[in-house]
Amino acid sequence: MKRIALKNQELIGLTVLLKPAAFKPGFEHLTETPFKCTGGFGCTPGLLGSKIFGTFADGRDGVARREWVAAIIPNVPRLDRIVEVATAAKAEYDNIQRAAANAEGKTAWTINFADQDALVAKRLAELDATLAAEGYEALAGGAN
Repeated sequence: MKRIALKNQELIGLTVLLKPAAFKPGFEHLTETPFKCTGGFGCTPGLLGSKIFGTFADGRDGVARREWVAAIIPNVPRLDRIVEVATAAKAEYDNIQRAAANAEGKTAWTINFADQDALVAKRLAELDATLAAEGYEALAGGAN
């Protein structure tokens, strides 16, 4: 995968890879998981803050620091679509749970992350089939 240098680069809207130091022990394998930067002072070089807010390719929101950015990868439409589909699937799961809670007269519900992840995986598999039909390579179990 082609990577772009980080030096003096504005990060908002760009997709990056994070260094192993960004992850707790046991999660270093996520260094090849794309992270789309959406905001934070760390996105702009020269500002005092270093936090970067963004979304991983599986739709999970995250926070990183500028010094944890290993590389910028070119914006690939497929990565944007993966993040959009995963985020929409999480919202879909929340709406299903909210409707079920409302039907029972409850105002809160418990998130079952296994069920949520299963729905995200199902939607990503559907996207994979769509992308394959458009001539993209399969996601091969990830979004890289």
